[in-house]
Amino acid sequence: MASSHAGMTDEPRPRRPADRAWLDVPFEDKDAAKSRGAQWDPQARRWYAPRPGMLELMRWDTLPELLPTEDRTFGNGLYVDLIPKSSWFRNVRSAVDATDWHRIRTMVYSRAHNRCETCGRRQSDPVRLHCHERFDYAGQVQRLKRLLCVCADCHQATHFGHAQLSGKAGQALTHLMTVTGMTQHQAEAHIAAAFTLWEQRSKMAWILDLRMIEVAGVTVRDPEAPAQNPQPQRNPGERYDGTSVTITEGLDPFR
Repeated sequence: MASSHAGMTDEPRPRRPADRAWLDVPFEDKDAAKSRGAQWDPQARRWYAPRPGMLELMRWDTLPELLPTEDRTFGNGLYVDLIPKSSWFRNVRSAVDATDWHRIRTMVYSRAHNRCETCGRRQSDPVRLHCHERFDYAGQVQRLKRLLCVCADCHQATHFGHAQLSGKAGQALTHLMTVTGMTQHQAEAHIAAAFTLWEQRSKMAWILDLRMIEVAGVTVRDPEAPAQNPQPQRNPGERYDGTSVTITEGLDPFR
């Protein structure tokens, strides 16, 4: 029934885009989300819940920009950060399903405004963005401390062992020097120290602690290594010495 005031009705006003209960729905889930009531905003190009708190759509709720217990100051800057061999293929992506991984990385990219948090490049430069995990190693616990939006080049330099495996160690070294301002001698010393630390950590069996995302409502399962993962062979005495980038002992699978 129309209101007595001109131009006004008793019908509720449509929610402004800024007020909407946005959802992070991966493409493969769009039909399922739509069947449960999700609506599509063609301007924002994003799904949303017509009413906040719809239980049937909670599967795709956006995550808070600051996750409980996350330390956004942990592990700033670009540096080589090799995953211990005993922890290969045990990470956030392997411990959550595809929908939750989409929610996690969408939140990480959004809060960083689609900008690499280590070198500052934007996705539109163009550059591909990745969601990187920063871990703290203490006792025998490998604890997730932070999620970071990084570009493909910074991610490659961080996982220097993978750069070696893919034949891009020179490119990774150059990017590390460009972003950090290190000289070649300093960068090579930094990489050598990272491999020494990797050797020490690889001797331990680490307990993976992902409570940072669990308390945010993400379901975590025990990750299992794929049945057929390349297992690099280590040549005795072979290591990074600043003159060769062909070693295989610290390949550090890209995550």
